Amino acid sequence: MASKLSEIASKKKRLIVGLSSGTSADGVDSALVRIEGSGTELKAQILLHDTYPYPDHIREAVLSVSDGKGTVEEICCLNYQLGEIFAEACLSLLKSSDFELDDVDVVGSHGQTVCHIPHSAKDEKECPVCTLQLGEAEIIAERTRAVVVCDFRSADIAGGGEGAPLAPCVDYILFRDTRVSRGLLNIGGIANLTALPAGCRSEHVIGFDTGPGNMVLDFLARNLFKAECDKNGTFSAKGTPSQELVEELLQFDFFELPPPKSAGRKIFGNHFSEKLIRVAKEKGLSKQDIMATAVTLTTTSVHRAYLEFVAKTCEVDELYVSGGGVENRTMMQQIKDAFSPMEVHTTDKLGVHPHAKEALLFAVLANQAIAGEPSSLPQVTGAARRTVLGKIVQ
Repeated sequence: MASKLSEIASKKKRLIVGLSSGTSADGVDSALVRIEGSGTELKAQILLHDTYPYPDHIREAVLSVSDGKGTVEEICCLNYQLGEIFAEACLSLLKSSDFELDDVDVVGSHGQTVCHIPHSAKDEKECPVCTLQLGEAEIIAERTRAVVVCDFRSADIAGGGEGAPLAPCVDYILFRDTRVSRGLLNIGGIANLTALPAGCRSEHVIGFDTGPGNMVLDFLARNLFKAECDKNGTFSAKGTPSQELVEELLQFDFFELPPPKSAGRKIFGNHFSEKLIRVAKEKGLSKQDIMATAVTLTTTSVHRAYLEFVAKTCEVDELYVSGGGVENRTMMQQIKDAFSPMEVHTTDKLGVHPHAKEALLFAVLANQAIAGEPSSLPQVTGAARRTVLGKIVQ
């Protein structure tokens, strides 16, 4: 088996499947990626991508466990159930292609984050910075017969970091430019921003979570409209945001913290969303107004984070957006208005489908691990040094 890993590591080109499910917990994003080289010389081409939706009972279980309601037995069970689903997502992706399982060298699986406690979310208890992703990698390895790389956050946390965000290093590898400064904004459950100054080195990369993305919006959609999400921004488009409430919410400690910083459901989960609804109703806002206010909270927090923590050292020329947020027309228009006259595009313009970028991320991180290349950025996560991220399961 060691010879198999050595054989893969010695290849100039590798076929890698990246698998990821974000804090919105709506399914597994997958991408088959052809990768050549490693480190700053790496080149990646997405051959195909897809989303494998979670069955309703699995999504409900993930959200329940993420909100601290699961027993040890339920978490254990869910870990193995998600392992099967992540494996099936990989198999399903390949079924729609001309590729066979034996063609795949590596699977990079981020799993499903159900708990992420960064420095900003720690309470008075003796809980360290920690994180937990479910989706048993041994199950994925057995079902796919591939080498699997998983658990990409723990090494960085062991080195004093927060293990997040992980995107900035890959953004640097794939999207840096010698002539223009680029921003990469991913709006998933949580929104995160990467800034790449023109001609930058890895130590010049700026990256951090800006605050809530779709997580709060999905909670509002379920509780106010009995819908899974604000599809196309339809609900928010019919409302008027309360700038007063947005300003109140922006007083939340997280928004004032300088990077490095990361967030999750511990910070912007049910408690935060329930408070938003309660205060909004006290102010007489309609359901549509509440949704519009949540969209404006996301877009305003992104823009202000850029002004406060990026623009003072790096004025971005072009902003590229990915994640589920690109489907929310209200949100995208607000982003374009806020950042005008900066050019704002989706990552399609960089050759990466907005829904494939997260899966691409974990394919690249898996490749880095196989090559023994570090993938963490200390200035982004707060770690003491750069480390190779990911555990290898054979």
